[in-house]
This record gives sequence, structure tokens and C-alpha cells, in this order.
Amino acid sequence: MVLPSQIQRLQHLETLEFSGWLIDLSIPSGIVDLPRLSQTLEFSGWLIDLSIPSGIVDLPRLSHLIVPHNLGLPDGIGKLSSLCTLVGFGLLESSSENIRALGALTNLVDLDLTCSEGISFQEKESSEETSSECMLTKTCALSSALEKLSRLKQIQIWGAKYCRGDTLSSLSPPFHRLERLEISCVAFPRVPKWIGSLRDLRKLTLVVDEISNSSWKDVAIIGMLPSLVFLNLQITGVPAERIVITGFPVLKRFIFDCDGISRLSFEAGAMPNLWVLELQFHPGQWDQAAPAGLEHLRSLEEITATKVQYFSSLMRESCTRGEEAEKANVLIRVVFQEAVGAHPTSPTFTFQPKRWLGRLST
Repeated sequence: MVLPSQIQRLQHLETLEFSGWLIDLSIPSGIVDLPRLSQTLEFSGWLIDLSIPSGIVDLPRLSHLIVPHNLGLPDGIGKLSSLCTLVGFGLLESSSENIRALGALTNLVDLDLTCSEGISFQEKESSEETSSECMLTKTCALSSALEKLSRLKQIQIWGAKYCRGDTLSSLSPPFHRLERLEISCVAFPRVPKWIGSLRDLRKLTLVVDEISNSSWKDVAIIGMLPSLVFLNLQITGVPAERIVITGFPVLKRFIFDCDGISRLSFEAGAMPNLWVLELQFHPGQWDQAAPAGLEHLRSLEEITATKVQYFSSLMRESCTRGEEAEKANVLIRVVFQEAVGAHPTSPTFTFQPKRWLGRLST
């Protein structure tokens, strides 16, 4: 589908929004000549193939540029100096040079990028690079760009492919007013220490390899954030030591994705305003116990236990359901209903036994 060329006659057009489903969409090049297109250019829905003209970067007054998913950043992206919102572009589909050029968008407030396995994977700089080397180059470029974006209030990086976050761990962030940080497809070695400087952060989604109270003090880094009301924390391995929870003065919802959930221990006074606790784990690797110290969560209203599934083992394990799966479901219910029954506030308990495809293995 091609947007009608007559659209370029709308000389007073300030905002263009298009929503579609399973179609190809081509945007006429003349759209870049609209003199007053200075607000929003948005394409939403599920578009199989979206083609935007290269001249889109010649709209220096454009404030919001939103695409559905996985579109490569256009060459010259750094010229969109008035941009406040940039949503939907893919790291895998973008050159490292264009990712680094995001650092020129100094008015950017909302940055939303994807990292999904695409049909085609292109790296302009070297066809000899492996996928991991490509991603290292791209995350280095992203780190360089982020260190120049002081006005950011929201950062989201999501998708169906993990990449390593080692280079982002040593970031020196200038965005001290950040309110939302959701990075669900970048696995960090530990909780980055720079997160502790985000005093206005309200929502955090993070994936880490391991977590520690002693050597790195990961929990303390997050627990002292004064504005945090939502935390989604995934640990890719089973913790080697107990995770002792203190602090989190205003947290209301905590999602903890880890097979070793019994390593979680809540101290008296921890999370005094927590309403919802959601525990996600793989039943085959679960250690068959609930977290310790649940009784200290004095405002708790709801506990949810969710079974998760690795994409890589979906087909193999789908053949072993039946009686074995039902035994696991019964055990989960028994363990958590016992914990809920002993809790002073009698929170509700919800068990989600369905196969949930929200976790990937690294």
C-alpha cells in the first residue's frame, strides 16, 4: 500500500498518524516537503514492511517519530534535532554509526528501541563480524549515545533476543531525571551501579546474571531508590547466596523472575507499601519452596505464581506435560497456599499454570 501522493498537498498538516494490520506501507517522498509537519509522524499496528523516505531526516522541527517495530534508523538521524520521542527502531537493523548518532538528539525525552531476531541481519561495517561481535559494537555505540542525552525520562529496550550489557554497565548517565527504565533484552552481569543515581526512577525492568548482598550489594543499589514503585527483576541463573530484601520504601509491585525463589528473603520493614508480588519460575528447576519472610510484607494484597518456559525447550518439554505437569501444579499450589494462609493480611493467591513465553535463555 502506498499513501496517496496527494497527501503532500496538505500544506498545513502538522501531524500524520497511520494504523494498519499486516500490510506493506510505502510513504511518498514528497511528505518531507510539508512545511508544517512539526509534531508527530506515527505508524502503528502490525506492518509487514514499512518504507519511509530517506528525506525524513530533513524535518528538523519534527517532535515525535514512532514506527511499529524493527525498522533501521535512517542515515542522518542526528539531524532531527527537535525530536522528543523516538519509538520502534531496531538495534539489529541499524548501523552502529546511526545508533551513535542518536547522541545528537539532545532534546530526546522518550527512547524506545527493539532488539528482535529479524529475517535479515545486516551489519554495514563488516560482513565478517559474528552476531555477538555486531551486538557488542552496537551496544558500545548505544552507550556512547546515551551519555549525551541528559533530558531522557524514559528508556525502553525490548525484544526477543538477548544481548550482553557489559558495555552499558559502565555507563556514566547524564539523565538524572529518568523516570522509566525498562531493559528486558539486555543481560547485565550485575545491577549497574549507575542505576543508584536515578533518584526519580519510578519503573525498572532489569535482567542480570547474578545478584549479591555482600560483594556488589546489588539489592541495596535498587532498594535505596526513593521513587521506585514498580520493579521487574530477572536473574538468569540460580543465586549462590540468599537475597536479603531491605528498603524499597514506596514499591507497590514486585515481579521476580528466578528459579531459585526460595533464596529470596524479606526482612522486617522491607517493602512496606508492596501490594502485589509476582513470582515467575520454571517448574522443572524450581527449588520447591516459597520465599522467606513473606509475613513482613504488611501491605501485601496479592501473590501470583507463574510458570515460565524457555523458548529453546518449548517443543521438547511440550511432550512431557500430562501427569508430571499436574504434579508440579499441585505442589506449587500447596506450597504457596500454605504461605498465604500464614500471612497476617491474608492476601489472595493466583496460580498461572499456562505456558508463558516471556523468558528466554541466554
